[in-house]
Amino acid sequence: MTTRSRTLAFARPVRRGGILKKLLIGSVVTVVLLIIAVAVLVPMLAGNLLIPRIEAAASDSIEGSVRIDSLSVSWTGEQTARSVELLDPNGDVVGQADLTVRRSLFGLLSSPRNLGTVALSGWIEIERPTESAPTNLERAIKPKQPAPSPPASAEPITLPPLRMTLDVSDLRFSYELAGKTIGITKLAISGPLTLDGQTNLTITAVPTIDGNEATDRSIDASIKSGPLLNASRELTISGSGVELSIDANLPGEYASVISGLFGEPITTTAG
Repeated sequence: MTTRSRTLAFARPVRRGGILKKLLIGSVVTVVLLIIAVAVLVPMLAGNLLIPRIEAAASDSIEGSVRIDSLSVSWTGEQTARSVELLDPNGDVVGQADLTVRRSLFGLLSSPRNLGTVALSGWIEIERPTESAPTNLERAIKPKQPAPSPPASAEPITLPPLRMTLDVSDLRFSYELAGKTIGITKLAISGPLTLDGQTNLTITAVPTIDGNEATDRSIDASIKSGPLLNASRELTISGSGVELSIDANLPGEYASVISGLFGEPITTTAG
């Protein structure tokens, strides 16, 4: 029996609203939010003495829990958070991350808007038992108290004009639905990210099926933009000139799974 494989190939920028665009932008946004959150908290932490309080605060606000192995604050060296784990309500680990801010505490205090080089690695394994059931990630981060209704005219998001150089390496994401698992591994994101200036990120990854790398397949992308903050330091995408280009070569089986996952048709070509 001859088996024909199919691949999905993008040799030009993906159309707006494309699946990979959503996945990659979601990954970058997640990474940036993690970096900003830890970078703001680290100077205020007194090493491992506050770990129980942080874990308790997380457990009080979400159905899941957070477990931290170690925190390190150094006046002259790097700032690190090791083995930060998110657990679902059953106590199973959903994801784990290690983060390093490669700048001394003296440097951060003297120029707090410049985070220097920020390194992140880790993994997230998302599982959905059935198509109608919530994922383990959704159950883990579900608030214990219902979120208040947003006001009729929501206030714009304001952020400090942070700048950093990303050095994200070997991130792994996987999604299991009804016994079939797709994912990406060796996800790397590198380059300068400046909220009030120029951003130029390079992204590479390898797709996986059921934990096995598709070594002859790849995902290569880039994100470029101008300032993401206006004069009032409000976050704005319009006018920032965001450009996303993706060159992806994926197994046909991968396309079939994500098509069912997101409910959007994907056209594949025989290969």
